[in-house]
Amino acid sequence: MARSTTTAGSPNRLVGYLLAIGGIALAALSVQVAMDDLRLRGSTVVLADWASIWSWLRAPVIVGGIGLVMLLVGWIMAARVHSAIRLLRAGDAGRARVVETVQAGKIVNEQTPVRVTMLVDLPGHPTYAATTRTTLSTVALGQVQPGAIVAVRVDPRDPQRVAIDWAGARQAGG
Repeated sequence: MARSTTTAGSPNRLVGYLLAIGGIALAALSVQVAMDDLRLRGSTVVLADWASIWSWLRAPVIVGGIGLVMLLVGWIMAARVHSAIRLLRAGDAGRARVVETVQAGKIVNEQTPVRVTMLVDLPGHPTYAATTRTTLSTVALGQVQPGAIVAVRVDPRDPQRVAIDWAGARQAGG
């Protein structure tokens, strides 16, 4: 069965956590390096001009900056995965008919990013069009071809935020 790589068990979540932890470690390491350097120089440190300050802080600032960027990217990746997991757990269950599937990026490790446009049918609501982005194995692409019916979860606060629910499709026999 197809599985979106932006859902639970995703490598994106692990990568996000690792980047965040690595970013914290690099930022902490840069502070430690700066403090150790200052201690080694002892009383001979003269921070009278910008050139001497920059020579003292160059490596820690660069390493710390890289660490902060890693922390930010990791945080964003993990937050997106958690958001997708929450949608799949708490979203309103429905069905959708796939209208269009468009490859939205390069195939990497037999995983294809796709943009799926579909007509969403939620109980008690009129049918409407929505588009979602997901990453599928190249084998699973056949399950989201135009005309296919898929189980979906919809954000009750934002009906345009839709995720394909592969677990729901299996439970319903899809």
